[in-house]
Amino acid sequence: MLVIDPSIDMPVGFSSMILWNRSWDKANKHEREYKKLDITEKESYRWITSAIKTKEVLSEADSMTIIGDRESDIYEVFAIVPDNKTHLLIRIRNDRGLSEGITLNKKISSSRVRSIYEFDVSKGKNRTKHTAKMALKWEKVSLLTL
Repeated sequence: MLVIDPSIDMPVGFSSMILWNRSWDKANKHEREYKKLDITEKESYRWITSAIKTKEVLSEADSMTIIGDRESDIYEVFAIVPDNKTHLLIRIRNDRGLSEGITLNKKISSSRVRSIYEFDVSKGKNRTKHTAKMALKWEKVSLLTL
């Protein structure tokens, strides 16, 4: 976990780091029945472990926002990590039910665009060089519990 001080908009260090290499002789996720494994037995548990370690290291902070990509969109992250001073900002992968009776995708679809960014995309094997436009939307939501 990279720590950024918002008062100076600069990285100040790492609060947690997990290095691992997936074993090549490991059975694939279908053979292991990955979806049935306890969260502590999954590779994705590193999102929870890193967040918990960060909360310990930065226990004196007034507040913190843990930012994660689509891989961190795991129900257990939402159930375990947030507290009165720890917030999550997660790029969604899963359409989840919300306490207001709609799904997350419907909520975001009906939300206003908060910012638009343009950036250059380099030429790749299957893409041309071009300028892309990214629209950002976000909402504070309350997920339904399992």
